[in-house]
Amino acid sequence: MEETRKEKIRGNIYVLVLMGLYLAITWGMGYLTGSETGTKDMYKKECSTFKKTTADIAQTYDQRTISKRALKVDINTFHYTYAVNNQYYSIDKTSLNDKPEMTVDVWYNPDNPSENEAEDPCKEYDKVKNEKEGRYLWIFQGIGILAALLIIMSIFSLVKNLIMLGAETAEKKFSKRKKTVDKE
Repeated sequence: MEETRKEKIRGNIYVLVLMGLYLAITWGMGYLTGSETGTKDMYKKECSTFKKTTADIAQTYDQRTISKRALKVDINTFHYTYAVNNQYYSIDKTSLNDKPEMTVDVWYNPDNPSENEAEDPCKEYDKVKNEKEGRYLWIFQGIGILAALLIIMSIFSLVKNLIMLGAETAEKKFSKRKKTVDKE
């Protein structure tokens, strides 16, 4: 049994909607898996420009309790301050420990001392310098290209079916008029 034009159009629309959703999902996943792209360059830049100083603990800290069923975990955010050119800046460090470190090392940008890191950017760069960034991104890009091609084909099929439906409808109307003219 041959599909009618309306069924073909409906099928094309379903394919377009599903492929659109699929592209949105693969774009999101590709973004998430490739989100570390640029990390290497950032750490390399920070390693070469950031300066090291020591920060002292502030008198207050924040504590959040996260619970899942019977398990409860306290997460403490300790506040530290450091001085650069007689100006004070702050940095927060999150820990599961109840006892904070009294001082921590801080790496800051000399051009903008409020831009800081609690971890040594040179050590972070050493960890990531041999890793390939966005290693799974190409999979999502390839699948996304295939899905985009399928969408383009579906759009062409949809347009063709709409044109053919219009032609068939016009032919039916024309043949009805022709029959009525012939009877007269």
